Amino acid sequence: MTSASKDTGSEQSTKVRTRIRNTAADLFARHSYPTTSMTEIARVSGVSKSLIYHYYQDKAALLYDISNSHVQSLLRLVKESEQMSFSEPLKELQYLITRFMKEYETASNYHTVLVQDLKFLPTSQGEVVLRAQRRIVDHFTKVVLATNCDLVANDKVVARTLTMLLFGMMNWTFTWLDPNGTFSFAQVGEIVERVFLSAITTAPGLKVIQEERY
Repeated sequence: MTSASKDTGSEQSTKVRTRIRNTAADLFARHSYPTTSMTEIARVSGVSKSLIYHYYQDKAALLYDISNSHVQSLLRLVKESEQMSFSEPLKELQYLITRFMKEYETASNYHTVLVQDLKFLPTSQGEVVLRAQRRIVDHFTKVVLATNCDLVANDKVVARTLTMLLFGMMNWTFTWLDPNGTFSFAQVGEIVERVFLSAITTAPGLKVIQEERY
């Protein structure tokens, strides 16, 4: 049990709480956190507002549950990869990109809320989510660094920068990718994988790039 929510422990209450959380995630993603009311969440969920308050002390508690549950799911993917054996770091990057894009597809509302509404969390709760995010980024950076490609050149700052560029490609797909459009999340994930891995394995070191440019 967390301070953000109450848990009765029964299977039925878990289902109700999940329905409330999923509904809130959908409304926050479509209409934004500030403009969505608890009354609207109750109406769309098909429950009373008093029942929502039985599980969540306020709207911020709902936002925290949505954000933290999603980031913890992503962190679990990282922890799984840490327990696996890969023949080379590039294989682990392929695995992580594929798994993250799959998670973004199946939890698109949660991911949208995490990206766009985290700033509305109270500082203490926001820090919990940010710590998990940093843990994820740290692992990706570690794997990128381990590739020892010319572009990375065993430089932690370069590896971190490349990692953030990778997340820039993956994290914002919710703003433009239509799941019913030409490309699926899996196909876009494969494109991201090919573009990123090709870039870091074939690009020369930064010093060489700078010399060529000037």
